[in-house]
Amino acid sequence: EYFLEQYPEWREKITLVIVVVPSRIGVYHYQQMKKQIDETVGSINGKFSTLEWTPIVYKFGSLDFEDLVAFYSASDIMLVTPLRDGMNLVAKEYVASRVNKDGVLILSEMAGSAKELLEALIVNPNSIEEIGEAIKTALDMPKDKEAQIIENMQNRISSHNVFRWVSDYLNELNKITLSRKQLESQFINQTIENQIVLEYQKAKKRLIMLDYDGTLTEFVDSPQEAKPTKELIHLIYSLTQKNNTVVLVSGRDKNTLEHWFENLNISLVAEHGAFYKHFNTKWKLYQNNIDTGWKSAILNILKLYSDRLPGSFIEEKTFSIVFHYRNTDPQTQATFVPELNGHLQNFLANTNLKVYKGNKILEIKPANIGKHCAAEIFNLKNYDFLLAIGDDYTDEDMFKALPEEAITIKVGEISTLAKYNIKNPQQVRKLLEKLANAT
Repeated sequence: EYFLEQYPEWREKITLVIVVVPSRIGVYHYQQMKKQIDETVGSINGKFSTLEWTPIVYKFGSLDFEDLVAFYSASDIMLVTPLRDGMNLVAKEYVASRVNKDGVLILSEMAGSAKELLEALIVNPNSIEEIGEAIKTALDMPKDKEAQIIENMQNRISSHNVFRWVSDYLNELNKITLSRKQLESQFINQTIENQIVLEYQKAKKRLIMLDYDGTLTEFVDSPQEAKPTKELIHLIYSLTQKNNTVVLVSGRDKNTLEHWFENLNISLVAEHGAFYKHFNTKWKLYQNNIDTGWKSAILNILKLYSDRLPGSFIEEKTFSIVFHYRNTDPQTQATFVPELNGHLQNFLANTNLKVYKGNKILEIKPANIGKHCAAEIFNLKNYDFLLAIGDDYTDEDMFKALPEEAITIKVGEISTLAKYNIKNPQQVRKLLEKLANAT
């Protein structure tokens, strides 16, 4: 209707053939949709029809293969405009049927095939104006351009056929299988564990660096629920009774760490390396003059998204801000979190700030603050046993900063710079217990 009103010179020269295949006939909403289609077709035909011409030919029913190919072959333009579609093979069938290298495909951007048939006229299916203008563009397209576009798309769909799809799919599965085998080969088994314990026993002076959340303790819904148990406090205490320097290297704020571990003879590193302290000393800054002027602008952005994502909350630290979304609806977070991440990445471009994606969190902090400082505040040459265990992206800085002889362990089935993987915090605690009990 929009096209015929905007371009009256095309009246009696163009016909739209609509084939509606019956589906879910007994469902009320489908019945209402068919009624709406019937009424719309009747309205347009009543408005524009002449004795010799009907603008819309409407068929409600399925077509056999021969008739379908005939329709494809007779059509100068194919209009495929689903509001949402996984693939839409109709678009590909139309392209494949163009043996004379002619015809134009108008394709909804919401169809999966739009990612492959890039030369088609891609439209927003919700925009009547955009679809109408695409029809005009298709009608005015030179024949040599039609031929080139159709040939390009035919070449692509002929090479990316069902056999290629199956082959690619199986290749990806094989890659995953190989990747899992590689991970399994570096997972801590009994042999590796015995070797670690033996090296621990031989050593005279040991440095043990441990992340907290996700490493010593499991993740919980709220950060404050991760308070260490009496058993964990006793385990850390047992490690300090040997000739060990124990360091907790955490993203937690310094007040929380000090409150939880103030009675233990250990060193603490807070906010991923911004602060550190040794037992019975005051907190120190790893770097002076760290800028915090950026925080208000970031907080405003995060508050907008937190309001739109129920269950999320914002944690403000001295030098970083964390957006937590562990307790949000998975489908909703799948939409909003990538959008927020992209918004932040664009906003922080050409700054010294970075967005780090952790376990159900996004953290914004200066790029020069990292857990590598945990290795730099100690003279590593004084130790003949170095052990570091962590579970997320921030711990990679720590692993990277340690010398080759250090024993580095990543918690979880994640690719890492660490030498070994271990399955979960429970197994971390068991390993530490064996070290604490080793003579």
